[in-house]
Amino acid sequence: EFLQYNESPLLLLMDPAPDADARDLPVTILEAQVQVVDGAPQTLFAAVPFQLETLQAERIAMEHVAKAGPAVGEAALDAHVDAVDASLHTLGARVRVLRDHLKAVDAGEIPPDHGLLRQLGQLCDQLPAFGGDETLDDAFLRDYNDALLASYLATVTKHAAAVNDLSDKLMLVNSRGSKLV
Repeated sequence: EFLQYNESPLLLLMDPAPDADARDLPVTILEAQVQVVDGAPQTLFAAVPFQLETLQAERIAMEHVAKAGPAVGEAALDAHVDAVDASLHTLGARVRVLRDHLKAVDAGEIPPDHGLLRQLGQLCDQLPAFGGDETLDDAFLRDYNDALLASYLATVTKHAAAVNDLSDKLMLVNSRGSKLV
């Protein structure tokens, strides 16, 4: 019946009560396939293998969502800093593995995997490039100064609003004929 709407449907089965020790997702994906059974074609569902791939940013976001909140006596900022620290350590470890692999390929210790090298090239192309005489320290210092300037501007704006409120209150008191002591 459903083949009239979609000639190659997928079925997603989710286990509502997965094992607590299971490492895989409690999900099975089935694909409709036409097979000959007893001389007649029948549509059957066959399991489709899949692999879940995520980016580091997605993992960080999921870790953030999965955490209900900070533990008792722990500030929310501490929990956030710990999560970012763990993510940076993981990222650093993965970068070291890639660097060691590239060194081994360059030294001729292992044969080059051109598909992996293309993927690494694409990854490097996504990184910001510092052109000319600008170094990473200069860019960091410029961004840091911009952030400080924005912070100072916000502080001045907040205090200007407070002074404006105070002046409005003083004008209200003076307009009623009251005298300040």
